[in-house]
Amino acid sequence: MFFSGLLFGIVIGTEILYFNQILSKNGSPGKADIIVVFDGGSGRIKAGYDLAISGYASYLVISSATAKALDDYADQHKLPSTVKHIIENKARTTFENALQTSRIITKHNFSSVILVTSSYHLPRSCFLLRMMLSGWVVL
Repeated sequence: MFFSGLLFGIVIGTEILYFNQILSKNGSPGKADIIVVFDGGSGRIKAGYDLAISGYASYLVISSATAKALDDYADQHKLPSTVKHIIENKARTTFENALQTSRIITKHNFSSVILVTSSYHLPRSCFLLRMMLSGWVVL
């Protein structure tokens, strides 16, 4: 009983530290190889396009979006020709977002990523993407 309580306390403490570290980051991100947006709201997509238009990365993935949706987004947000889309249209869950985008990141040998999602979703999304990449890139 004592050891299970101790283990529970360690797990909760670790989660608190992790969530605090992720949510306490402020300021704008540095430049990266790719911007990855875990779709789930128009605010996320706009934020991803704003970063791409501002020159934070040359590649943009909206997980999950079809080629037609990406064309519509590019027209709507006036994406410059210097930024290229990479299509990821298979994911249906956050786990699948992380899995599919990690495959894209490793396939193209990207070494840095800007992950765009909502603040409440960020700790879980970041954790899953880091686990899928197993230290491959800097988030």
